[in-house]
Amino acid sequence: MTSEVGGDLLSLRGVGKNFGGIWVLRDVDLEVRKGEILGLVGENGSGKSTLVKILTGYHTPDSGSIHMGGEELDLPVRQPQELGISVIHQDLGLVESMTVAENLGISSSYGARVLGPVRTREEEKLCRSLLAAFGVDVDIHQQVSTLEPAVRSAVAIARSIRVLRGSSEHNLLILDEPTAYLGHEDSLRVRRLMRSAADNGAGVIFISHHLDEVTESCDTIAVLRDGRLIDTFGVEGVVRDDVITAMLGRSLERFYPEPRDNQRERLLSFKGVAGGQTKNFTLDLHAGEVVGVTGIVGSGFQEVPYLLAGILESTAGSVELDGKDILGLDPKELLRRGVAVVPGNRQRDGVWLEGTAQENLSLLRLKKFFRWPTLRIRDEAADAKALMEQFGVRPLDPSRRMDSFSGGNQQKMVMAKWLSTGPRVMLLDEPTQGVDAGARRDILDIVAAAADAGSAVAIFSADVEQLSEMCDRVVVMAGGGVAAVLPSTEATQPRILSAAHGGV
Repeated sequence: MTSEVGGDLLSLRGVGKNFGGIWVLRDVDLEVRKGEILGLVGENGSGKSTLVKILTGYHTPDSGSIHMGGEELDLPVRQPQELGISVIHQDLGLVESMTVAENLGISSSYGARVLGPVRTREEEKLCRSLLAAFGVDVDIHQQVSTLEPAVRSAVAIARSIRVLRGSSEHNLLILDEPTAYLGHEDSLRVRRLMRSAADNGAGVIFISHHLDEVTESCDTIAVLRDGRLIDTFGVEGVVRDDVITAMLGRSLERFYPEPRDNQRERLLSFKGVAGGQTKNFTLDLHAGEVVGVTGIVGSGFQEVPYLLAGILESTAGSVELDGKDILGLDPKELLRRGVAVVPGNRQRDGVWLEGTAQENLSLLRLKKFFRWPTLRIRDEAADAKALMEQFGVRPLDPSRRMDSFSGGNQQKMVMAKWLSTGPRVMLLDEPTQGVDAGARRDILDIVAAAADAGSAVAIFSADVEQLSEMCDRVVVMAGGGVAAVLPSTEATQPRILSAAHGGV
């Protein structure tokens, strides 16, 4: 935490937003000071995204006022970067095919004046100094697609700082789930970059569903619920359960399902699987158990499900199901044999955003609703509604477009879609990524129930806390192979992290 916190940089008074007669944001009073990191938390749909869109001019508030550096802003906010406001979203907004230097300069015209040439040497010197300020040593001519996740985040933050320089004496950096796809070490690096920006005088709003990151990194925590600012906490002595209660409006009696002693017959066997960064992965999965698989970035743990599904090319090994090798079969054939590989990037790979909930939920079972020559739409709708009710999806409207649901409800429907096929084995890549505390518990309860019903479940995740709390075993990968297999009684966070870094 920093002690060098100045006066108010941003001030919101009575800010509200109404859509079709429904207030999605109401009477929000909020301050961010220079040198402060404010953690903004709340359930999916609590109003966080609407608030960010108001600050960046995408929405016009229907009530209230916004002050920046003591001066009231004209609304809607126009040219937010000229006012000193910059947002870094979860996807970072980098151009994969361009170099570090090109990405750093693209939003600033590479330092060139109108109709003037780019001064290459000066531009390269500036790029290096921007990155050096965050302690990042990288070749500025390297293509962004080849960078490690934390370095990519550093490039995005440095680019935002560059754009803000000279635009205003008041700089506000908004980071929206910047660590959602990062492992433990990369998350720490990004949060150090965030602190560095605050130490240099910027105000920072950090939005995250990882409450431990928020309590460890922020000076203040603001909680939104149902569009209202419910409470503000100083992080000194804050209790995570109090933050969760403020977010949900109720206490969360248990955050994770309990590990179980429910192991039955072996269902799936990985034997020496290799490909990409994975060198030698061997593991048996049994009916009735939840196994966690983790490691640091580059250890290979994130590749295993996609090697099985033929999305990444395997170079060695086998995966046996019912005595037959299924390594490299496509997802459709795997599903026919009872193996579901659920992707981690929900919006890119898991849902059809422009489709309805009904269309998404029935996608893997369309034959069930087809009676020549038509699709039985009513039967499909009734089935979708039953699944949405079973999995606690809100609002309970099968005709609603998928992109209008919150992230947590989208993820529940991803799980419902795959579980509705009755898989014997489920390989889940980051099943709770980007969802709030309440939705996380609901999804993990769904996972635990699948195991209790006899499925073998493997969770591939960088969320060490989650794995240590709910898994029957945790498999730790290092250097492309299995470094440790820890039973639930030994799978503490320190033990997992130690094994991931080559310890025991």
